[in-house]
Amino acid sequence: PPPLQGALSPDTVCSRLQQFRHQNSSVWLTAEPLFLGKARLLPNTTFVVGLDTATRLLDAKYYNNDEARRDVMLDELHALGVAVLVAGRVANPSEGEGQFTTLDEVALPRRAQHLFSPLTGFRLDVSSSQLRRQHQHSSHVQ
Repeated sequence: PPPLQGALSPDTVCSRLQQFRHQNSSVWLTAEPLFLGKARLLPNTTFVVGLDTATRLLDAKYYNNDEARRDVMLDELHALGVAVLVAGRVANPSEGEGQFTTLDEVALPRRAQHLFSPLTGFRLDVSSSQLRRQHQHSSHVQ
């Protein structure tokens, strides 16, 4: 499976959830570290991820370079009724010279084509890591 990111503090989670307070949608939080585990907990759910995360989910190197193992995971996601919306990303946004890439420009494995769809009408040319650093900096300045 793709590498895990570090745990978030409760304050960070609450801060991030504020962006959804006026939305007519649900946000689910889990302590489950793996995407497939999240899908098992929340079947028939649409997940929203960035292109970088989608690319890692589909990269056979995270499945011991075994595409068949990756395909088993994709088949289970399909059986669970999961959909994945993928937001485009800029490569190397911190260096100011990246190209915006969307899911339409990625060769999807056949089994992923019905699960993964591009998230249209959204573009934010900053990485989540950059946003976290900016937030940490602004929290220390106040």
